[in-house]
Amino acid sequence: MGAADRTFVIGGVIALPVGRRVEVTIFAREEGVFSVAKVPQIDEPLVRDLETGVVYGRSWHFQDEQAIRWNAPVAMSVRDDLEVAERVVGRLLACRVLSEGYSDPWQQTTLVVAPEASTTEYR
Repeated sequence: MGAADRTFVIGGVIALPVGRRVEVTIFAREEGVFSVAKVPQIDEPLVRDLETGVVYGRSWHFQDEQAIRWNAPVAMSVRDDLEVAERVVGRLLACRVLSEGYSDPWQQTTLVVAPEASTTEYR
């Protein structure tokens, strides 16, 4: 793995085969109480397997959180009002999924991506 490779540590499970071409998009969201600023959500990216079309994301990527209910269907397409903080397209070099705990379990996925030369970064 090279120096230019990107590592993404994500809350949740995203099991992808190594070697797949992927797109990782990090969106910025407003945070704060007294001073609101847009902050990149680096641990909650939208991940798209470009070979199969499968998209891994959080519910807020698809629907405003105020509209989400446990029994309501969620839109299939990504919201068009989200601000892209960074987008990386490349080949998946490594994928690790961790699970921990019994009464209060958590999961974490680490993806290592070799970016393509045409990757666009927003900052």
